[in-house]
Amino acid sequence: MNFDLARILESKRQHRRALAALPIEEMLRLLDQEPAVDSEFNSFSAIARHLAENFPDTEAFPDPPPRPSHHERPIPEF
Repeated sequence: MNFDLARILESKRQHRRALAALPIEEMLRLLDQEPAVDSEFNSFSAIARHLAENFPDTEAFPDPPPRPSHHERPIPEF
């Protein structure tokens, strides 16, 4: 994968700092939100859209890794 780990970790730190700065009522409201159900998401763009709507103050999401043009392991044929 070509994600920049340092950038992701720094983004997580910034998000935690932003959460820590929220009033306690807002933090409790965020904790009471229902978790997302796996079946809601069928693509990377659906996940990105969900996160962008629910966390508008965060950085841009990294691009997904490129799809392989062929299988990484050959599929044996008998």
